[in-house]
Amino acid sequence: MSTDHHRQLLIKWLEGAYTLEKTLSKALAQQAKHAREFPELQARLHEHTRETKRHCELVKHCLEDLGSDAPELRAKASSFAGAAQAGFTGFLDNTFVKDTLIGAASEELEISMYQAIIALAEKLGEDEIASICSDILEDERAMLTFFNDNLPQMIRAGVENNMLQG
Repeated sequence: MSTDHHRQLLIKWLEGAYTLEKTLSKALAQQAKHAREFPELQARLHEHTRETKRHCELVKHCLEDLGSDAPELRAKASSFAGAAQAGFTGFLDNTFVKDTLIGAASEELEISMYQAIIALAEKLGEDEIASICSDILEDERAMLTFFNDNLPQMIRAGVENNMLQG
């Protein structure tokens, strides 16, 4: 395959990353509202919302470097995310738990996505893009670590203090 094809593929993947980041920045703000009984999580969600907005700008910069524009937020991405959330967590009746599970799953998706983008960017000699996406990847890994390290304690505290209502 030609380098042009791979360059277009990189653009497409970055457009996907941009759309996902835009979608998640809105979801994170909502999740922070739902986490009011868990101040440490709420603060971390606010921080990650700011990081995610910065990620949007960084990915937009990468797209511009490749001669492309950032895509408009696609309704398909938002509706897919909503359908996935309903399908995977529809059995849960607690907003906090749903939000946290979706948050952790989203971080896993972003980690995989950025790893793929970095690999392709490096192969194409797009070192600045690879570096930018590596920085974003570290933020995503840190957020996933936060979820993994804190969710069990938050659930226990929620049960003990009767905070896990529907």
